[in-house]
Amino acid sequence: TQPAPRRSPSCTAANERGCTRSLFKPFLKRLWEKVSVDSSGKFRTPSFRGNRYYSLFICAKSGRKLYFAHRRKSHFPLVFLKFVAHVGCFPKVLVSDKAGEILSKVMKTTVTAKQVKMVTVAKDEHFTNGGPEKAIQDIDNMVKCCMADMSETCPRIVGILWASMQRW
Repeated sequence: TQPAPRRSPSCTAANERGCTRSLFKPFLKRLWEKVSVDSSGKFRTPSFRGNRYYSLFICAKSGRKLYFAHRRKSHFPLVFLKFVAHVGCFPKVLVSDKAGEILSKVMKTTVTAKQVKMVTVAKDEHFTNGGPEKAIQDIDNMVKCCMADMSETCPRIVGILWASMQRW
């Protein structure tokens, strides 16, 4: 005697398994339409999980940041797909610098197949992609300060701290 779930008007017959209306999905999809992305440089010492790089995705509308750690720069297309799985949709516009891992063939085919407009920033115009650049600089400075402070008092905790920063 429960009422039937409300169906959205965009529900098709193929999606008949109980497509319920969600108030937050359209808002979330609009939230990640324009995304700025940048990857960090290589760390000399890997994290506990073996990661030497991380990538930041920043929403242009809300300023929300998502952080993903990875072992190699060539793993960026997988990191992009992790981002898409986390957010739930592909962005419409992806703003990045001219990094090799972002402009790779695999990444270009993925972006082209999903009709994502890829905007690359010119070589000396880092202010155009300023959000990720500043966020990476802030994270690097926080890690350096924490590591310097902890290495003087407890050298064993540095590895644990590094692993926890990688999950952040």
